[in-house]
Amino acid sequence: MTAPIRTMPEYELYRVILDYEALQDGFLDRIEDLNTTLEQIDDAGGLAKGNAQKLLTKIGGKRGPDRVHSLKRTFGWESLAKMLKGTGMALVLVVDDERFAPIKEQLVARKRPRQQANASSTRPRWLFTKKKAREMGTKRWALLTPAIAWLSRRGYRSSPPTTPTARGAARGAVTMGRRR
Repeated sequence: MTAPIRTMPEYELYRVILDYEALQDGFLDRIEDLNTTLEQIDDAGGLAKGNAQKLLTKIGGKRGPDRVHSLKRTFGWESLAKMLKGTGMALVLVVDDERFAPIKEQLVARKRPRQQANASSTRPRWLFTKKKAREMGTKRWALLTPAIAWLSRRGYRSSPPTTPTARGAARGAVTMGRRR
């Protein structure tokens, strides 16, 4: 749902999120405020059983030198939407000018193309007409060898079909690659 801020209903500011860990903490605090279990959040949001716990854990799976981060789950588009639904929260994007000021100075303005892209422009009427289609068909036929052209005009394929039902083997008919 994308709508201008002016038409959005009033929301209570719950928490300012600046990184992934703060997002996890926000969900955990909301679940604690609701005084419910993670399994209930799974059911309410449509997540698989135990998925909320996997998404909100900060230490990944079994411990070991190479497994610390390998089993840690992160939010994807679907799981984030389901977690927001299950906790009754919404994601609101806000411009933070104070935090963005040092980065804005480093950005270079994009040069706009002077001409429209070819995909968005309309096709000229002269490009493809009946006369041109007939000419192209004649040129294609001229490139074929005489034997292939003769067989194609009489309904034979350049290679026989590969499926038994297409060949008519189920009915006992042999077509030698000819169309019916």
